[in-house]
Amino acid sequence: MKFLGIYPPDIQWNGEPRRGGTPLGLLSILGNLRVNGHDVSFLDAKMEGYNTFQEFPANPDVFIYGLTPEQIKERVAKEKPDVVGVSLIHATTWHTTKSVLRAVKELNPNIVTVVGGHQATGAAEYILENCPDLDFIILKEGEETTNELLQALGTRSDLSQVRGIAYRQNHKVLFTEPRGIIKDLDTLAEPAFDLMKKNLYERPELAHYGTPRADSFLNIMISRGCPRGCDFCTSTQFMGSKVRILSSGRVQSLVEPMNKFGYGEFIVEDDEILMLRQTNPESFKAYLTALKKTGKPWMIDAGLYYPRITEDFAEELADAGCYRVFLPVENPNINLMHSTGKYKELQTTENAKKKIKEISKILRKSRIEYYNSIMTGFPEQTREMILRDIDFARFLREECGSMFVAFFFTHPYVGATLYEMTSQLVDTSRKWETHPEYGFFVKPVYPGLDYSAEQLEEMCKQGHEIVNGNVQLSVGYQWNKR
Repeated sequence: MKFLGIYPPDIQWNGEPRRGGTPLGLLSILGNLRVNGHDVSFLDAKMEGYNTFQEFPANPDVFIYGLTPEQIKERVAKEKPDVVGVSLIHATTWHTTKSVLRAVKELNPNIVTVVGGHQATGAAEYILENCPDLDFIILKEGEETTNELLQALGTRSDLSQVRGIAYRQNHKVLFTEPRGIIKDLDTLAEPAFDLMKKNLYERPELAHYGTPRADSFLNIMISRGCPRGCDFCTSTQFMGSKVRILSSGRVQSLVEPMNKFGYGEFIVEDDEILMLRQTNPESFKAYLTALKKTGKPWMIDAGLYYPRITEDFAEELADAGCYRVFLPVENPNINLMHSTGKYKELQTTENAKKKIKEISKILRKSRIEYYNSIMTGFPEQTREMILRDIDFARFLREECGSMFVAFFFTHPYVGATLYEMTSQLVDTSRKWETHPEYGFFVKPVYPGLDYSAEQLEEMCKQGHEIVNGNVQLSVGYQWNKR
Protein backbone atom coordinates (compact mmCIF):
# COMPACT_ATOMS: atom_id res chain seq x y z
CA MET A 1 0.00 0.00 0.00
CA LYS A 2 1.01 3.62 -0.42
CA PHE A 3 1.54 5.39 2.91
CA LEU A 4 2.10 9.11 3.43
CA GLY A 5 3.47 10.14 6.82
CA ILE A 6 2.72 13.72 7.87
CA TYR A 7 4.19 15.75 10.69
CA PRO A 8 1.47 18.38 11.26
CA PRO A 9 1.72 22.16 11.51
CA ASP A 10 2.28 23.51 15.01
CA ILE A 11 1.09 26.37 17.18
CA GLN A 12 3.11 28.86 19.19
CA TRP A 13 2.58 31.75 21.53
CA ASN A 14 3.61 35.13 20.18
CA GLY A 15 7.11 35.89 21.40
CA GLU A 16 7.98 32.25 22.11
CA PRO A 17 10.56 30.38 19.99
CA ARG A 18 9.40 28.00 17.29
CA ARG A 19 10.74 24.52 17.89
CA GLY A 20 11.71 21.90 15.35
CA GLY A 21 13.68 18.74 14.96
CA THR A 22 13.83 15.24 13.54
CA PRO A 23 10.51 13.32 13.78
CA LEU A 24 12.25 10.11 14.84
CA GLY A 25 9.16 8.03 15.55
CA LEU A 26 7.44 8.75 12.26
CA LEU A 27 10.65 8.26 10.25
CA SER A 28 11.22 4.91 11.98
CA ILE A 29 7.73 3.77 11.01
CA LEU A 30 8.31 4.87 7.41
CA GLY A 31 11.64 3.03 7.27
CA ASN A 32 10.04 -0.17 8.51
CA LEU A 33 7.05 0.06 6.19
CA ARG A 34 9.42 0.50 3.27
CA VAL A 35 11.40 -2.68 3.98
CA ASN A 36 8.09 -4.51 4.24
CA GLY A 37 7.21 -3.60 0.68
CA HIS A 38 5.06 -0.50 1.14
CA ASP A 39 5.49 2.66 -0.92
CA VAL A 40 6.20 5.47 1.57
CA SER A 41 6.57 9.24 1.44
CA PHE A 42 6.97 11.97 4.04
CA LEU A 43 5.63 15.50 4.44
CA ASP A 44 6.87 17.72 7.24
CA ALA A 45 4.00 20.22 7.05
CA LYS A 46 5.41 22.14 9.99
CA MET A 47 8.83 22.80 8.45
CA GLU A 48 7.71 23.13 4.83
CA GLY A 49 5.39 25.91 5.98
CA TYR A 50 7.76 27.32 8.60
CA ASN A 51 7.10 30.90 7.44
CA THR A 52 3.43 30.40 6.63
CA PHE A 53 1.23 31.76 9.41
CA GLN A 54 -2.44 31.44 10.24
CA GLU A 55 -4.59 32.70 13.05
CA PHE A 56 -5.34 30.27 15.85
CA PRO A 57 -9.10 30.48 16.49
CA ALA A 58 -9.05 29.66 20.21
CA ASN A 59 -6.58 32.36 21.26
CA PRO A 60 -5.51 35.62 19.56
CA ASP A 61 -2.10 35.46 21.29
CA VAL A 62 -1.26 32.20 19.51
CA PHE A 63 -0.49 31.55 15.85
CA ILE A 64 -0.29 28.46 13.63
CA TYR A 65 2.79 27.90 11.49
CA GLY A 66 3.01 25.31 8.77
CA LEU A 67 1.30 24.44 5.53
CA THR A 68 -2.35 25.48 5.23
CA PRO A 69 -5.10 22.85 4.83
CA GLU A 70 -5.35 23.71 1.11
CA GLN A 71 -1.61 23.30 0.64
CA ILE A 72 -1.76 19.95 2.42
CA LYS A 73 -4.61 18.87 0.14
CA GLU A 74 -2.44 19.67 -2.87
CA ARG A 75 0.42 17.57 -1.54
CA VAL A 76 -1.82 14.64 -0.66
CA ALA A 77 -3.45 14.81 -4.10
CA LYS A 78 -0.01 14.65 -5.69
CA GLU A 79 1.07 11.62 -3.62
CA LYS A 80 -2.23 9.69 -4.03
CA PRO A 81 -1.77 7.61 -0.84
CA ASP A 82 -3.98 4.78 0.32
CA VAL A 83 -3.24 5.63 3.94
CA VAL A 84 -2.19 8.89 5.64
CA GLY A 85 -0.53 8.70 9.06
CA VAL A 86 -0.16 11.79 11.25
CA SER A 87 2.14 12.16 14.25
CA LEU A 88 0.34 13.34 17.42
CA ILE A 89 2.98 13.47 20.13
CA HIS A 90 1.95 16.57 22.08
CA ALA A 91 -1.43 18.12 22.84
CA THR A 92 -0.26 21.33 21.14
CA THR A 93 -0.84 19.76 17.72
CA TRP A 94 -4.31 18.40 18.52
CA HIS A 95 -6.02 21.27 16.65
CA THR A 96 -3.70 21.13 13.63
CA THR A 97 -3.85 17.33 13.47
CA LYS A 98 -7.64 17.55 13.20
CA SER A 99 -7.24 20.11 10.41
CA VAL A 100 -4.86 17.79 8.51
CA LEU A 101 -7.24 14.83 8.84
CA ARG A 102 -10.19 16.96 7.74
CA ALA A 103 -8.27 18.14 4.67
CA VAL A 104 -7.43 14.54 3.74
CA LYS A 105 -11.02 13.36 4.02
CA GLU A 106 -12.35 16.39 2.12
CA LEU A 107 -9.97 15.53 -0.70
CA ASN A 108 -10.82 11.82 -0.73
CA PRO A 109 -12.98 10.16 1.96
CA ASN A 110 -11.63 6.76 0.91
CA ILE A 111 -8.13 7.53 2.17
CA VAL A 112 -7.58 5.72 5.46
CA THR A 113 -6.38 8.02 8.24
CA VAL A 114 -4.18 6.98 11.16
CA VAL A 115 -2.54 8.83 14.06
CA GLY A 116 0.01 7.71 16.64
CA GLY A 117 2.25 9.09 19.37
CA HIS A 118 2.19 9.77 23.10
CA GLN A 119 -0.85 12.06 23.05
CA ALA A 120 -2.76 9.81 20.66
CA THR A 121 -2.11 6.78 22.86
CA GLY A 122 -2.96 8.45 26.15
CA ALA A 123 -6.19 10.05 24.92
CA ALA A 124 -7.23 7.48 22.29
CA GLU A 125 -10.87 7.15 23.30
CA TYR A 126 -11.47 10.90 23.54
CA ILE A 127 -9.71 11.54 20.23
CA LEU A 128 -11.72 8.94 18.31
CA GLU A 129 -14.94 10.23 19.85
CA ASN A 130 -14.14 13.81 18.84
CA CYS A 131 -12.47 13.43 15.47
CA PRO A 132 -14.79 11.91 12.84
CA ASP A 133 -12.10 12.23 10.16
CA LEU A 134 -9.86 9.74 11.96
CA ASP A 135 -10.09 6.00 11.30
CA PHE A 136 -7.41 4.36 13.47
CA ILE A 137 -5.04 5.09 16.33
CA ILE A 138 -1.74 3.22 16.65
CA LEU A 139 -1.10 2.66 20.35
CA LYS A 140 2.42 3.00 21.77
CA GLU A 141 5.33 1.84 19.54
CA GLY A 142 4.17 1.92 15.96
CA GLU A 143 6.55 0.06 13.64
CA GLU A 144 5.08 -3.46 13.87
CA THR A 145 1.50 -2.35 14.44
CA THR A 146 1.34 0.01 11.46
CA ASN A 147 2.75 -2.65 9.14
CA GLU A 148 0.25 -5.21 10.41
CA LEU A 149 -2.62 -2.74 10.02
CA LEU A 150 -1.66 -2.00 6.41
CA GLN A 151 -1.46 -5.70 5.65
CA ALA A 152 -4.92 -6.23 7.12
CA LEU A 153 -6.35 -3.31 5.15
CA GLY A 154 -4.75 -4.55 1.94
CA THR A 155 -6.13 -8.08 2.33
CA ARG A 156 -9.42 -6.99 3.94
CA SER A 157 -8.62 -9.12 6.96
CA ASP A 158 -10.27 -8.96 10.37
CA LEU A 159 -9.07 -5.69 11.96
CA SER A 160 -9.86 -6.94 15.45
CA GLN A 161 -6.89 -9.29 15.09
CA VAL A 162 -4.42 -6.44 14.67
CA ARG A 163 -2.88 -5.93 18.09
CA GLY A 164 -2.33 -2.45 19.46
CA ILE A 165 -4.92 -0.33 17.65
CA ALA A 166 -8.09 1.60 18.53
CA TYR A 167 -10.93 2.37 16.12
CA ARG A 168 -14.65 2.99 15.90
CA GLN A 169 -17.24 0.36 15.11
CA ASN A 170 -20.99 0.94 15.34
CA HIS A 171 -20.34 4.27 17.08
CA LYS A 172 -18.25 2.61 19.79
CA VAL A 173 -14.51 2.90 20.36
CA LEU A 174 -12.85 -0.50 20.34
CA PHE A 175 -9.37 -1.42 21.58
CA THR A 176 -7.72 -4.56 20.28
CA GLU A 177 -5.40 -6.77 22.30
CA PRO A 178 -2.37 -4.73 23.47
CA ARG A 179 0.92 -5.25 21.69
CA GLY A 180 4.03 -5.72 23.78
CA ILE A 181 7.16 -3.65 23.38
CA ILE A 182 9.57 -4.42 20.56
CA LYS A 183 12.08 -6.48 22.51
CA ASP A 184 14.89 -6.51 19.95
CA LEU A 185 15.52 -3.10 18.37
CA ASP A 186 17.93 -4.73 15.91
CA THR A 187 14.88 -6.14 14.09
CA LEU A 188 13.86 -2.63 13.08
CA ALA A 189 14.96 -0.96 9.87
CA GLU A 190 16.84 2.31 9.90
CA PRO A 191 14.67 5.45 10.09
CA ALA A 192 13.94 6.99 6.70
CA PHE A 193 16.24 9.99 7.20
CA ASP A 194 16.65 10.16 3.42
CA LEU A 195 13.05 11.38 3.07
CA MET A 196 13.85 14.58 4.97
CA LYS A 197 14.58 17.73 2.99
CA LYS A 198 17.77 18.95 4.62
CA ASN A 199 17.32 22.58 3.57
CA LEU A 200 14.18 22.81 5.71
CA TYR A 201 16.21 22.16 8.85
CA GLU A 202 19.07 24.57 8.15
CA ARG A 203 17.78 26.95 10.78
CA PRO A 204 20.04 27.44 13.83
CA GLU A 205 17.16 29.14 15.65
CA LEU A 206 15.40 25.76 15.90
CA ALA A 207 17.96 24.74 18.52
CA HIS A 208 16.33 25.26 21.91
CA TYR A 209 19.55 24.37 23.74
CA GLY A 210 21.57 27.52 23.06
CA THR A 211 23.67 28.54 20.10
CA PRO A 212 24.53 25.41 18.09
CA ARG A 213 27.92 24.70 16.56
CA ALA A 214 26.46 24.16 13.07
CA ASP A 215 23.61 25.45 10.92
CA SER A 216 21.67 22.16 10.94
CA PHE A 217 21.26 19.18 13.24
CA LEU A 218 19.93 15.64 13.21
CA ASN A 219 18.35 14.07 16.29
CA ILE A 220 19.38 10.47 16.93
CA MET A 221 18.46 7.74 19.41
CA ILE A 222 19.66 4.16 19.80
CA SER A 223 17.63 3.07 22.82
CA ARG A 224 14.10 3.02 24.22
CA GLY A 225 12.54 2.62 27.63
CA CYS A 226 12.80 4.31 31.01
CA PRO A 227 12.81 2.50 34.37
CA ARG A 228 12.07 5.57 36.48
CA GLY A 229 8.30 5.86 35.94
CA CYS A 230 8.09 9.54 36.97
CA ASP A 231 4.54 10.63 37.81
CA PHE A 232 4.73 13.61 35.44
CA CYS A 233 6.09 11.77 32.36
CA THR A 234 4.67 9.30 29.83
CA SER A 235 7.94 7.72 28.68
CA THR A 236 7.67 4.61 30.85
CA GLN A 237 4.00 4.09 29.99
CA PHE A 238 4.71 4.46 26.27
CA MET A 239 8.10 2.76 25.90
CA GLY A 240 8.13 0.41 28.88
CA SER A 241 10.37 0.28 31.94
CA LYS A 242 13.01 -1.99 30.40
CA VAL A 243 15.77 -0.13 28.60
CA ARG A 244 16.42 -1.64 25.17
CA ILE A 245 19.37 -0.72 22.99
CA LEU A 246 20.71 -1.52 19.56
CA SER A 247 23.64 -3.93 19.43
CA SER A 248 27.09 -2.42 18.93
CA GLY A 249 27.11 -3.48 15.26
CA ARG A 250 23.75 -1.84 14.57
CA VAL A 251 24.81 1.31 16.39
CA GLN A 252 27.74 1.74 14.03
CA SER A 253 25.63 0.98 10.95
CA LEU A 254 23.08 3.58 12.06
CA VAL A 255 25.35 6.46 13.04
CA GLU A 256 28.21 6.33 10.55
CA PRO A 257 26.10 6.63 7.34
CA MET A 258 24.42 9.73 8.76
CA ASN A 259 27.38 11.77 7.59
CA LYS A 260 26.17 11.38 4.01
CA PHE A 261 23.07 13.43 4.79
CA GLY A 262 25.25 16.47 5.49
CA TYR A 263 23.84 17.65 8.81
CA GLY A 264 26.24 19.78 10.83
CA GLU A 265 25.78 18.23 14.26
CA PHE A 266 23.96 15.47 16.12
CA ILE A 267 21.55 15.74 19.03
CA VAL A 268 21.45 12.64 21.23
CA GLU A 269 17.94 11.93 22.55
CA ASP A 270 18.50 8.74 24.56
CA ASP A 271 16.80 9.11 27.96
CA GLU A 272 19.08 6.72 29.80
CA ILE A 273 22.53 7.12 28.25
CA LEU A 274 24.14 6.93 31.70
CA MET A 275 22.45 3.60 32.32
CA LEU A 276 23.53 2.35 28.87
CA ARG A 277 27.15 2.86 29.91
CA GLN A 278 26.64 0.46 32.81
CA THR A 279 24.28 -2.14 31.34
CA ASN A 280 25.39 -2.18 27.68
CA PRO A 281 29.02 -1.02 27.66
CA GLU A 282 29.74 -2.42 24.18
CA SER A 283 26.87 -0.51 22.57
CA PHE A 284 27.70 2.61 24.58
CA LYS A 285 31.32 2.48 23.44
CA ALA A 286 30.23 1.87 19.84
CA TYR A 287 27.93 4.92 20.12
CA LEU A 288 30.72 7.23 21.21
CA THR A 289 33.18 5.75 18.70
CA ALA A 290 30.72 6.21 15.83
CA LEU A 291 29.91 9.78 16.87
CA LYS A 292 33.61 10.61 17.14
CA LYS A 293 34.29 9.17 13.67
CA THR A 294 31.76 11.54 12.12
CA GLY A 295 33.98 14.46 13.11
CA LYS A 296 30.84 16.44 13.93
CA PRO A 297 30.06 18.21 17.20
CA TRP A 298 27.23 16.71 19.21
CA MET A 299 25.34 17.27 22.43
CA ILE A 300 22.91 15.47 24.74
CA ASP A 301 19.47 17.07 24.86
CA ALA A 302 17.53 14.18 26.41
CA GLY A 303 18.83 15.05 29.86
CA LEU A 304 21.41 13.40 32.10
CA TYR A 305 20.47 12.05 35.52
CA TYR A 306 22.98 14.25 37.29
CA PRO A 307 23.46 12.29 40.57
CA ARG A 308 25.17 9.50 38.60
CA ILE A 309 27.55 11.53 36.45
CA THR A 310 31.19 10.63 37.05
CA GLU A 311 34.48 12.17 35.96
CA ASP A 312 35.24 9.15 33.74
CA PHE A 313 31.88 9.48 32.01
CA ALA A 314 32.37 13.20 31.31
CA GLU A 315 35.85 12.57 29.92
CA GLU A 316 34.50 9.87 27.60
CA LEU A 317 31.84 12.23 26.28
CA ALA A 318 34.31 15.05 25.71
CA ASP A 319 36.81 12.78 23.95
CA ALA A 320 34.05 11.69 21.53
CA GLY A 321 33.16 15.28 20.63
CA CYS A 322 30.31 16.12 23.04
CA TYR A 323 30.30 19.85 23.75
CA ARG A 324 27.09 20.40 25.74
CA VAL A 325 24.64 18.47 27.93
CA PHE A 326 21.26 19.09 29.52
CA LEU A 327 20.89 18.59 33.28
CA PRO A 328 17.16 18.63 34.14
CA VAL A 329 17.29 19.37 37.86
CA GLU A 330 13.49 19.44 37.80
CA ASN A 331 12.65 20.69 41.30
CA PRO A 332 15.01 21.48 44.20
CA ASN A 333 12.45 20.31 46.77
CA ILE A 334 13.79 16.79 47.25
CA ASN A 335 10.73 15.62 49.20
CA LEU A 336 8.57 16.72 46.28
CA MET A 337 10.85 14.87 43.86
CA HIS A 338 10.75 11.74 46.04
CA SER A 339 6.94 11.80 45.80
CA THR A 340 7.23 11.64 41.99
CA GLY A 341 9.75 8.79 42.08
CA LYS A 342 13.00 10.68 41.43
CA TYR A 343 16.31 11.50 43.12
CA LYS A 344 15.83 9.03 45.96
CA GLU A 345 19.62 8.81 46.40
CA LEU A 346 19.56 12.45 47.54
CA GLN A 347 18.13 13.07 50.99
CA THR A 348 17.89 16.87 51.20
CA THR A 349 18.04 19.97 49.03
CA GLU A 350 21.50 20.64 50.49
CA ASN A 351 22.56 17.18 49.24
CA ALA A 352 21.31 18.18 45.80
CA LYS A 353 23.20 21.48 45.83
CA LYS A 354 26.41 19.75 46.90
CA LYS A 355 26.04 17.11 44.18
CA ILE A 356 25.31 19.66 41.43
CA LYS A 357 28.35 21.73 42.44
CA GLU A 358 30.45 18.58 42.22
CA ILE A 359 29.04 17.70 38.78
CA SER A 360 29.52 21.24 37.47
CA LYS A 361 33.23 21.04 38.34
CA ILE A 362 33.50 17.69 36.56
CA LEU A 363 31.85 19.06 33.42
CA ARG A 364 33.94 22.23 33.39
CA LYS A 365 37.09 20.15 33.74
CA SER A 366 36.05 18.22 30.63
CA ARG A 367 35.12 21.49 28.87
CA ILE A 368 31.51 20.45 28.47
CA GLU A 369 28.91 23.20 28.72
CA TYR A 370 25.60 22.51 30.39
CA TYR A 371 22.21 24.07 30.90
CA ASN A 372 19.47 23.30 33.40
CA SER A 373 15.75 23.39 33.81
CA ILE A 374 13.58 23.91 36.87
CA MET A 375 10.19 22.21 36.83
CA THR A 376 7.85 24.32 38.90
CA GLY A 377 4.14 24.80 39.46
CA PHE A 378 3.24 21.48 41.06
CA PRO A 379 -0.32 21.60 42.47
CA GLU A 380 0.85 21.37 46.08
CA GLN A 381 3.32 24.27 45.84
CA THR A 382 3.01 27.63 47.58
CA ARG A 383 4.28 31.07 46.59
CA GLU A 384 7.15 30.65 49.06
CA MET A 385 8.14 27.38 47.39
CA ILE A 386 8.12 29.03 43.93
CA LEU A 387 10.44 31.75 45.23
CA ARG A 388 12.76 29.03 46.54
CA ASP A 389 12.73 27.46 43.07
CA ILE A 390 13.87 30.79 41.63
CA ASP A 391 16.60 31.09 44.27
CA PHE A 392 17.80 27.62 43.34
CA ALA A 393 17.96 28.67 39.69
CA ARG A 394 20.16 31.61 40.74
CA PHE A 395 22.42 29.15 42.57
CA LEU A 396 22.76 27.09 39.37
CA ARG A 397 23.76 30.15 37.35
CA GLU A 398 25.84 32.11 39.81
CA GLU A 399 27.57 29.42 41.84
CA CYS A 400 27.65 26.45 39.48
CA GLY A 401 28.19 28.11 36.10
CA SER A 402 25.11 26.91 34.20
CA MET A 403 24.85 28.63 30.83
CA PHE A 404 21.07 28.99 31.23
CA VAL A 405 18.25 27.86 33.51
CA ALA A 406 14.84 27.34 31.87
CA PHE A 407 11.62 27.38 33.87
CA PHE A 408 9.25 24.61 32.80
CA PHE A 409 5.75 24.26 34.20
CA THR A 410 4.48 20.93 35.48
CA HIS A 411 1.78 19.45 33.24
CA PRO A 412 -0.67 16.58 33.58
CA TYR A 413 0.25 14.83 30.34
CA VAL A 414 -2.40 12.34 29.28
CA GLY A 415 -1.26 8.85 30.20
CA ALA A 416 0.99 9.95 33.07
CA THR A 417 0.10 9.14 36.68
CA LEU A 418 -0.11 12.86 37.46
CA TYR A 419 -2.92 13.21 34.91
CA GLU A 420 -5.07 10.67 36.69
CA MET A 421 -4.39 12.32 40.04
CA THR A 422 -4.69 16.03 39.23
CA SER A 423 -6.24 16.81 35.83
CA GLN A 424 -9.44 17.92 37.57
CA LEU A 425 -7.48 20.81 39.09
CA VAL A 426 -6.89 22.40 35.67
CA ASP A 427 -9.32 25.20 34.82
CA THR A 428 -11.46 24.59 31.74
CA SER A 429 -9.81 27.59 30.04
CA ARG A 430 -6.47 25.70 30.10
CA LYS A 431 -7.52 22.13 29.33
CA TRP A 432 -5.82 20.65 26.26
CA GLU A 433 -9.07 19.35 24.72
CA THR A 434 -10.30 22.86 23.88
CA HIS A 435 -7.14 24.89 24.47
CA PRO A 436 -4.17 22.90 23.14
CA GLU A 437 -2.01 26.02 23.40
CA TYR A 438 -1.73 25.12 27.10
CA GLY A 439 -0.72 21.55 26.31
CA PHE A 440 3.02 22.04 26.67
CA PHE A 441 5.33 23.06 29.52
CA VAL A 442 5.87 26.70 28.46
CA LYS A 443 2.56 27.75 30.06
CA PRO A 444 1.29 26.85 33.55
CA VAL A 445 -2.01 25.06 34.04
CA TYR A 446 -2.18 24.39 37.79
CA PRO A 447 -3.11 26.96 40.41
CA GLY A 448 -1.04 26.64 43.57
CA LEU A 449 -2.20 26.63 47.16
CA ASP A 450 -1.96 30.44 47.37
CA TYR A 451 -1.52 31.68 43.81
CA SER A 452 -3.23 31.46 40.42
CA ALA A 453 -1.73 30.05 37.21
CA GLU A 454 -1.46 33.62 35.91
CA GLN A 455 0.44 34.72 39.02
CA LEU A 456 2.77 31.73 38.68
CA GLU A 457 3.61 32.70 35.12
CA GLU A 458 4.41 36.25 36.16
CA MET A 459 6.61 35.10 39.06
CA CYS A 460 8.60 32.82 36.75
CA LYS A 461 8.87 35.51 34.09
CA GLN A 462 10.46 37.80 36.65
CA GLY A 463 12.58 34.91 37.91
CA HIS A 464 13.81 34.26 34.38
CA GLU A 465 14.94 37.87 34.05
CA ILE A 466 16.68 37.79 37.44
CA VAL A 467 18.43 34.49 36.78
CA ASN A 468 19.29 34.67 33.08
CA GLY A 469 19.31 38.37 32.23
CA ASN A 470 19.48 38.71 28.46
CA VAL A 471 20.70 35.16 27.86
CA GLN A 472 18.35 33.13 25.65
CA LEU A 473 18.31 29.47 24.69
CA SER A 474 16.11 30.21 21.70
CA VAL A 475 14.99 33.29 19.82
CA GLY A 476 11.32 34.08 20.21
CA TYR A 477 9.15 34.97 17.23
CA GLN A 478 6.54 37.72 17.08
CA TRP A 479 3.94 37.38 14.33
CA ASN A 480 2.63 40.78 13.37
CA LYS A 481 -0.78 40.15 11.83
CA ARG A 482 -1.57 42.23 8.81
